[in-house]
Amino acid sequence: MKKTAKDTLMSVVVLFAIAFVCVGLLAVANEYLKYEAKLDEAMAKQLYVVCPTGQPDDSDAINYFEILSADDTIEKVNSEFGTPTTYVLAAFRATKGDNAGCYIVQARAECSYGEVVMLTSYDKTGKIMKTICYSQTQSFWDSKIAGKYDGFENLVGKDGDITGSDIATGTGATYSIQTVAESVTISNKMAAQLIGGNL
Repeated sequence: MKKTAKDTLMSVVVLFAIAFVCVGLLAVANEYLKYEAKLDEAMAKQLYVVCPTGQPDDSDAINYFEILSADDTIEKVNSEFGTPTTYVLAAFRATKGDNAGCYIVQARAECSYGEVVMLTSYDKTGKIMKTICYSQTQSFWDSKIAGKYDGFENLVGKDGDITGSDIATGTGATYSIQTVAESVTISNKMAAQLIGGNL
């Protein structure tokens, strides 16, 4: 059976319509499904872990932190140092307590095994105080990393670019460790901007 010019044109029109609808759906999804940072009780408890307030527990943690309105700085850092899969999500600051004035950055990175979102706190000189995994979808995480590197103690006191070897060697989860390194690196870039700009 021979295709006529009309059949070919109809196929092109249908493909164009499908592509147009897909682009429209992606645009809507990007606008309405993008991550919105918030400071709620659950986040405050995580902030307490990386940036202790001096209180005996995290029951009042939400009153010790604030979320920063730093969209311009986040955009600048993501533009200069990020990629489509590695970027800063949010920035927080301790408002009182033992670490008042210290910043905490939430950033994510992704590789073929999934994503990692890290929460990293900084002292007043911009050095890492502590970093933890806020969330992850890495396929090897539970068997290779969880329980062994949860505290990422090797990163305490560091700043600037982080590599996988700064975190650990021989974990059997090289890509996962590198993903953590990328997330913490862009957090470090954000912290440098926050501390330098005194937001």
